[in-house]
Amino acid sequence: MKKYGVIFHTIGVYSVNTKDKEIILIEKDIKNIVFSHKEILEMHGFYLDKEEHYINFDIIIDFKSDNKEKIYKEIYDEVHNKYKEYKLSITLDVDVSD
Repeated sequence: MKKYGVIFHTIGVYSVNTKDKEIILIEKDIKNIVFSHKEILEMHGFYLDKEEHYINFDIIIDFKSDNKEKIYKEIYDEVHNKYKEYKLSITLDVDVSD
């Protein structure tokens, strides 16, 4: 902190599964859904567990957006409706650079 003037808020570790072709296609499809919303700045931390039928990822919505909750719900509903067989967890992350 003293030397560089930087404070680390959080350091996260994400589990990834990048070798399964089906999971890669699902992630790409979900990214297309997420980034179809112009207010999205980033999507990260994607993880899909086939055995547990679980999908998890984080999104960052532009700080300037007036209705983050509405955008979050739209994305959640779109992904959930397409992948109903999966439990879905989307974390609304923050853009700390703002």
